[in-house]
Amino acid sequence: MRERRAGEAPLLKDAGRRIGWPLATLLLVALLLGGGGSARGLQNLVVQLTALGLICFIPQVLSNFRERASIVLVALIGLTILLPAIQLIPLPAPVWQNLPGRDLVAATFGVLGDMDRAFPISVDRARTITAALALLAPLTAIILTNAGNRRDGRAVLLAIVGLTMLNFAFGALQFAADGLYLYSDLTDRRFFGFFASHNTSGLFMVIGLIALVGYDRMSHAKLGVRLTHLLCALLLIIAVVLTKSRSSTALLLVPLGMFALYSLLDMRSASKRVRLIFVGGLTALIATGAILATTNSQLGETWQRYTDLEDSRPDIWEDTLYGIDRYWPVGSGMGTFDEVFQVEESLEALIAARAGRAHNEYLELALEAGVAGLALVAAWAIFLVLCWWRRRSGDQAVPATVAALSLLAIAAQGLVDYPMRNMALLTVAGLLVALLTAQPARKRDRVSV
Repeated sequence: MRERRAGEAPLLKDAGRRIGWPLATLLLVALLLGGGGSARGLQNLVVQLTALGLICFIPQVLSNFRERASIVLVALIGLTILLPAIQLIPLPAPVWQNLPGRDLVAATFGVLGDMDRAFPISVDRARTITAALALLAPLTAIILTNAGNRRDGRAVLLAIVGLTMLNFAFGALQFAADGLYLYSDLTDRRFFGFFASHNTSGLFMVIGLIALVGYDRMSHAKLGVRLTHLLCALLLIIAVVLTKSRSSTALLLVPLGMFALYSLLDMRSASKRVRLIFVGGLTALIATGAILATTNSQLGETWQRYTDLEDSRPDIWEDTLYGIDRYWPVGSGMGTFDEVFQVEESLEALIAARAGRAHNEYLELALEAGVAGLALVAAWAIFLVLCWWRRRSGDQAVPATVAALSLLAIAAQGLVDYPMRNMALLTVAGLLVALLTAQPARKRDRVSV
């Protein structure tokens, strides 16, 4: 019997088995229930309980992780958990009352006649506890991938592509039925899929495109299969544009640039016939996309949004900076932005809608966690860059590049939005971190960076 060539299998076949059913379960639950953002507490709790159950009830997961994971990775995970935990420790009244920005809290306790009460760094413990619980799913994705016996980079890419195509299929059904939205407050005709935010949905599919380019690169598939991959890519590109997310549409440059580079490298060694067929198929797909973009009113609305870039973000950022100055350097507590920003919001910038987010991950983190939060982000960034540098060549080069570019896309959108406040995307980010830090299956020794 002829051996099956790589890439000839259906897109989703065996992906769950090859990455392990616990990780596949976590990713699927996170996508189906975790796309609603922090406002969907019950759905997020189901994802978090799923993650906790997988860690607690699967034998040897934690011990395998400690044995195989990088020492630096373990330390960074510990510090990430420690940050909100420290913010929840009750402090004596003379200590917390002298922290920056606690004058309003102290005044409130003064009115109540309870000035001697112990109080933590966080001005809202419930919000900080919620933020700490949000770490369960991404950290579980990291632990399961590093602890698994099979750490197949191509299988992880296939799983990401499969989740993305599932989101595309559900979003296409929503468009066809003009409804079926998972969240009742979604009224605008955009491509949401399993997400409550069009920005997050677009970013998720950009990550899927990057993974698809990487998977195609690793599969060494026949030309017909590669053209199928191109068709899937075209569908995802159209879906990203239909989200009407300016940031996500701009981030399409990342997978397109990656595809162009890999294609140039491949075509150098391909036969003339293969080049002609590939270029012909690519041209046909591009032409089809161009026709749709120029004739479809829904696609045209996305391009029109680029003609008006003015919104309330700059005013929110300015007011957030005042809040950062008030609470610097300790911060107000993870997850407390919505509580403290209402004090900082200026009357001149006041809008009808409640500005519950800073629309900038880094400013929001600086307000909530101060210098410790920014230092932790910098430490993670340096560590991940070093991980990519060590894996930039060899068998793990493509998965590492996919993970690095995907995390870069998340970081870029974080300049104008809040992708890391979404449980589904947070879980995928954990998987991407694992893809960069986990060693290939054949290596059992501990690796440090």
